[in-house]
Amino acid sequence: MIARHAIADALLHTPDDVGDPAARRIHLDDPYVDAKASLLHQIATANRCSAVHVVNFGWVTVFGYDRDLDAVELLAASLLAQATSAMVRHGARRDSSGRSTTRSFRRSFLMGFAARIGERLREATAGEVAATSPTH
Repeated sequence: MIARHAIADALLHTPDDVGDPAARRIHLDDPYVDAKASLLHQIATANRCSAVHVVNFGWVTVFGYDRDLDAVELLAASLLAQATSAMVRHGARRDSSGRSTTRSFRRSFLMGFAARIGERLREATAGEVAATSPTH
């Protein structure tokens, strides 16, 4: 839906009236900051933006145009909430010796979630571009 909106919006504007590129910082809370940054990178890339994870400060800086940055922020908030909810539903994990494996499970879950979301966003965007492209 966001890809469809972005394409429709782009068709209404000329290259001269999209504004200037901008940057926004998105703070990521512990734990699993690296995995959350991976998700944010996937979202940014799928929305024509670039993301840089600043490890020492706990944020990701996203570069792009305002409309695309709005989409990145909206999707990031929604998908991080969905991923957290799914992890909590899976509960604590223990190995055969009774040691907790919850932390490694959750980090791995988020990394896999980020990869799959990236695939789905790219597929959705490609589908919307194909649907709005003139046929030759």
